Amino acid sequence: TLHLAEGLECIGSNAFHSCPGIVGLHLPASLRSIGGGAFQGCTGITSLRIPASVKSIGEYAFYCCCGITTLHLAEGLESIGEYAFGHCPGIVGLHLPASLRSIGAEAFHSCTGITSLRIPVRVQSIGASAFYPCSGIVDLDLPEGLQSVGDGAFFNCTGFETLVLPASLTSIGGSEEEDGSFQSCARLARVLAPNALVKGTMADPDKAFRGCPALASG
Repeated sequence: TLHLAEGLECIGSNAFHSCPGIVGLHLPASLRSIGGGAFQGCTGITSLRIPASVKSIGEYAFYCCCGITTLHLAEGLESIGEYAFGHCPGIVGLHLPASLRSIGAEAFHSCTGITSLRIPVRVQSIGASAFYPCSGIVDLDLPEGLQSVGDGAFFNCTGFETLVLPASLTSIGGSEEEDGSFQSCARLARVLAPNALVKGTMADPDKAFRGCPALASG
């Protein structure tokens, strides 16, 4: 077990990169930030509790920590960096705190164990490929206040059948060059959205909802 003492405020980039022998991790209540790649490849960690004092988790901070099955993100966290929890398929329950404002690109890439996802109301944008391909998600809640969903954000999330898009949403990713936000969501059969959005981004099946056969046949 790695026990980091009270008083520590910042863990630097790559501080414990590729230390698979760490099987227990205690983060102090004084901690404010976790640097990029700080625990990347620490495959022995199974339970992770981020204290309420932490405001930001850097890019790749826990990337490929495939042993994590329990993840607790405390209220107070404001940003999750790119790839922060990418390739952590063992995470089976994900509660995002109400304080969260930013979800980086590929933040939870390939976290296939997640089954229910509720995006907090303060989040205004979801990064590109943030939850690609989290095929286990069967329940997805996008809040009023959300403004943009990045390219491929939920690409190949094949679990959910219904999607409600908030009236605040102004941008959904997808083009001939970029992956659609909800591309290849095989079971998606029903989308509820404001009329203005339907007439805009959603109107082109080659964009946001490309490769959704159940939606096309509905």
